[in-house]
Amino acid sequence: WRTGIEQATFLSGYAVTIIATVSLILLHRAGQEQQLRLLAGTDALTGLLNRRSFLASAAQALEANVPVAALMLDLDHFKAINDRYGHPVGDAVLREVAATLVAGLRRDDLLARFGGEEFAVLLPHTGAQTALAVAERLRSAVATQRSNPGELRYTVSIGIATATGDAPLDVLITEADRALYAAKRDGRNRCVLMAVPELIDGTADAHQSTGGNTSAQAGRLP
Repeated sequence: WRTGIEQATFLSGYAVTIIATVSLILLHRAGQEQQLRLLAGTDALTGLLNRRSFLASAAQALEANVPVAALMLDLDHFKAINDRYGHPVGDAVLREVAATLVAGLRRDDLLARFGGEEFAVLLPHTGAQTALAVAERLRSAVATQRSNPGELRYTVSIGIATATGDAPLDVLITEADRALYAAKRDGRNRCVLMAVPELIDGTADAHQSTGGNTSAQAGRLP
């Protein structure tokens, strides 16, 4: 009987070892798959969401009859930075801007590197005036940054579109893009707020521009 108990003990220990080994292999594989999914959804340079992940997450964040804002941000004269200082410095600037934007946003806000020197933000549960205030805070924070060599300074232009979650995401982003182009056209280093048809606050026919300490009202862009 002693031999039988010893055999049973050995077999049970062997089985536990096999189960533990298989479990570790599965956990390791699950961790690798999760890491791969994370890498596939983030920008390698800045660690932010990439365009595809942002669009998927933003679409899920929209809620009917709830205000939402989209921001499109673009570094001003970024090509000149790359041409003068080289791409490593340009990459450092992009990382610095990404960190500055993260620090200025709330936990539930979505931020992505949309491509090149362009960034995108979705502000859930945010109306027009709050979105404009957030954008101005981000613009000001970036403008105060300094990057070596030579105390390099840089700025961003920001386009803002606000609506309710009933508005299609592509429309919201398109309007924010149009506002961004307006900010570039009006002199850069400024924020422009653009209306979409479903805009709240009764301002469906206006856009607002701010740059530095100035602000002005103007008619809707063509």
